[in-house]
This record gives sequence, C-alpha cells and structure tokens, in this order.
Amino acid sequence: MPPNPDVVDGIGQYLLIKELRPRLGLVYHGPWAYADFVKFINRCKDELVTPGDFDAYVAASERATFDFGGLEAPRLLA
Repeated sequence: MPPNPDVVDGIGQYLLIKELRPRLGLVYHGPWAYADFVKFINRCKDELVTPGDFDAYVAASERATFDFGGLEAPRLLA
C-alpha cells in the first residue's frame, strides 16, 4: 500500500461504480445496484478479502454451479 493512499468516501465509491459499470459487462445489475456494490466492496475490505481470495471464490463457485448443472462454463473474462 502506498504511504498516503487515497481514501474514497461513500459518495465517491458510488460515483466510481457508476463510472466503471459499463466496462464491467454486467447483465443483471443496473443503476439500482450501485449502493449494493459499494456495501459489498466495503464488506470485503472489512473482512480483509484480497482480490486473489475473491477470484478463487468466484472460480470455485462457478465450477460448482456448472458441474452441478452439467453445463459448460462460459468464458466471461479474457
């Protein structure tokens, strides 16, 4: 972490999510979900979840979901 990291308040987080959302390719999450994204990110920070931890959780959940359904997992991210 840099010695003087930028701290973004709740409104700044909301505006950042609003700006980034079109690039994320989300299908089921519209503007109504921005506040939920902010809450989720803050919860991950509170629980000290690293990006690697989160990626591993998503990959395991995706495998379990598609293995259970006998489906082929889509390639969502390159």
